[in-house]
Amino acid sequence: MILSEPNITPERLCLYKKRAAIRGYCGPQGQSKVQGSTRIRHVGSRQFRRPISETFDESIIQFMKYRLGKKWGRSQITLPRKQQHVIIHWLSDFYEEQKRIIGSSCDSSIPVGAKPTGSVMELLSFADDIYRLSLVDQPSDKMLKRLRKRVSFQSSRYEVALAASFVRAGFNIQWLETSGKHAEFTATLPSMNDQIVVEAKSRRRAGILHEEGPPMELNKMKADVKSLYYEALKKPTEGKPFLICIDVNLPLTGGDAPGYMSWMNDVKAIFEHNPEATKNNPSKEFCLVFTNFNQHYSGAEPAKPFEVIYTFPQWCNLVPKNEETYVALFQAFETYGRRPEGVF
Repeated sequence: MILSEPNITPERLCLYKKRAAIRGYCGPQGQSKVQGSTRIRHVGSRQFRRPISETFDESIIQFMKYRLGKKWGRSQITLPRKQQHVIIHWLSDFYEEQKRIIGSSCDSSIPVGAKPTGSVMELLSFADDIYRLSLVDQPSDKMLKRLRKRVSFQSSRYEVALAASFVRAGFNIQWLETSGKHAEFTATLPSMNDQIVVEAKSRRRAGILHEEGPPMELNKMKADVKSLYYEALKKPTEGKPFLICIDVNLPLTGGDAPGYMSWMNDVKAIFEHNPEATKNNPSKEFCLVFTNFNQHYSGAEPAKPFEVIYTFPQWCNLVPKNEETYVALFQAFETYGRRPEGVF
C-alpha cells in the first residue's frame, strides 16, 4: 500500500511564511544577573562570571571556546596557520576586526557597533548555535569531538546549524544515533504531537573547510547537489514526515539576482528528469530545503544575507498534521544567523 497525502497548498504556505515573520523568539533563554561589576550567566547547570562590560556576542564566543575546550584551543594556536582549524582562523579575524574598530583607547563602557565581516558572522553564528543547543543540554561530547576534527567539521557544522535553528523556533530535537543508516534528528513542537524527521547534507568542495585539493574559482562553482538528494532519500523516515535539508556551500550572492538565479537554476535540475509527485507516485519528503549558510567565502568583506529555497511536493508519503509546524519551520530557516536581543 502506498502512503500518499496531499501537501499544504501554495496559498497556505505563503500565509504560514508571513506568520513566521512575526512569530516571536520561541527558543530557550539563558538567565543572567548583575552582581557588582560582574554579570553572572547561567547556561543549563553551568554558571559563568563575566565582566559587566562584556557584550552578549563576546560572551557566547567565550562560551564556545569553553565548550570546545582550552586544551584543544591551546594546541591549535601552536600549529602553523595552514594546519589550524578554521574556527581558530575565525577567532583571529574577530579579534583583529575588534581591534580595528575599537582601537586601544576606547572606553569599554561605551557601546560600539559595526557590521560584521563574513568571518566574524561565521564565528558569531557558530557560537550562538553552540550556546542555544547548550541551553537544552546539547551538543553531545560526541558532536563536539566531531566539530574539533578538521575532517568531520563541515558535515557536523551543518547539522549543528540546523539543530540550533530548530531549537530557536521552539522545537524539541532528539538526535538519531541508531546503527546503520539514519537521519540526523527528530523535531517536535512541545504543544503538538507532530514529529518530523530531519536529514542534513552539505556539499563538500575541494580546498574549502578543510577539504583536500585546490579550490575551484568561485565564479565557476555550481550547486551540483543532485547526488546528495538521492543519498538523502535512502535514509529511513521512522514512519514520520520527512524533511531534507541540503546546503549548497557556495559564495553568498548578497541579493544579486544573476548569482542567486544561477544556483537556483542548478538545484532545479534535480527535478528535470524526475516525474512530478502524484497521489499514486508521492514524494518521500514533504519538504526539500536548499540553504546557503556560508559566510566564510566573504572573509574580510561585509557579511551577506543567508539564502534559502523551499520545495513542497504536491503529494508525499506523510505531511505534518499541524499548521504551526509549517510556521515554525519557516521561522527556523528564515531567521538563521539572527541572535535574539537582550542578555538571554
